[in-house]
Amino acid sequence: MLGKEVFMIEARKIVIPKEAEKEITFMLFNYLNIDNLIEKRKKDLIENVNISNNAWLKSLNESANTLEDVVIKFDNDKTILKLKRWKLLINSFNSRLYDNENPVYYWLIRLKYMDKVEENTLLEKLDIDKEELKNLDIYLKWKLYCLAVERNLFDGGEVNV
Repeated sequence: MLGKEVFMIEARKIVIPKEAEKEITFMLFNYLNIDNLIEKRKKDLIENVNISNNAWLKSLNESANTLEDVVIKFDNDKTILKLKRWKLLINSFNSRLYDNENPVYYWLIRLKYMDKVEENTLLEKLDIDKEELKNLDIYLKWKLYCLAVERNLFDGGEVNV
């Protein structure tokens, strides 16, 4: 029982910047949808570039919005790169939780954010109370925040949440 109380006290001391916590929550809830977000971003870039046959023909003599330009924009787009990096980070984080950590951590992320299970069902499946759920959630976001900071995920590239 003492360990649980100490964990609860420590979880209350954890501070994550508001914008970072918002982005982490967004990424967790949208983890299974990141590929669709990337495709949407690519479509937005294509619409902004306005590829046309005339632009391609002009590009033979001068710089214009060609398919090559769009591909380069895809490769260099900070938002796309950031989404891909978040996907890799969350995937490795979940794998580590599943393989090396307490299984409750993995199942919390899986059920709450990916399967979007209602809170009462979540509490029942994980056999924890609301206070434990809140503390575990804070703790896991903090761990993910630390990993994201190590990988410079909060520098550059906008992800609209």
